[in-house]
Amino acid sequence: MEPAARDSAVRVAALPMTLDWLDIGSWPVFARTCARDAQGNAVAAARHLLLDTKRTLVASADPQHLIATIGCEDMIVIHTPEATLVCRADQAEAIKQLHQVLGERFGDEYL
Repeated sequence: MEPAARDSAVRVAALPMTLDWLDIGSWPVFARTCARDAQGNAVAAARHLLLDTKRTLVASADPQHLIATIGCEDMIVIHTPEATLVCRADQAEAIKQLHQVLGERFGDEYL
């Protein structure tokens, strides 16, 4: 919208829509975009096996990687080719601190 404010040649149109806007900036918000199973798990992983697991986000960038959980509740489990994150969902805000420490310790390798 900033170019429209500066340039009268830029035209803006708006259409009413029924939708939810999510600013995906955290794993809990990302979980809201994922399919849910009967136990409330948010899943974005091609291969997963969740036994006695409830309200947990499971995501993997690798379609061949299996994520398996047993007895997990309110967790975040994220697998990428570079790293794996496991944390309690109520600690999701601490990921920002983890990000900072990772940068200090490993440079840009895991950021």
